[in-house]
Amino acid sequence: MDNTQFEDFCKNLADAINCFCETFRNLLETLRSTIRKIKRAKEIKVSWHAPVKIVKSSQVLNRKPRFIVARSNC
Repeated sequence: MDNTQFEDFCKNLADAINCFCETFRNLLETLRSTIRKIKRAKEIKVSWHAPVKIVKSSQVLNRKPRFIVARSNC
């Protein structure tokens, strides 16, 4: 094998490796974006919030019974 053939072989090999690396990077980016979309789809999307406790000025907050024994009038 003479010198020019070896140089051509090295150039072709370098081009092939370059092409493979670019294709592999594109594949990884596609996989990453797909995984991100799947994770976003799994999240529960709620656009409103219902408060658990609504406190108003007329609301009674003390719910303890006034009488210890239910049948006594003390």
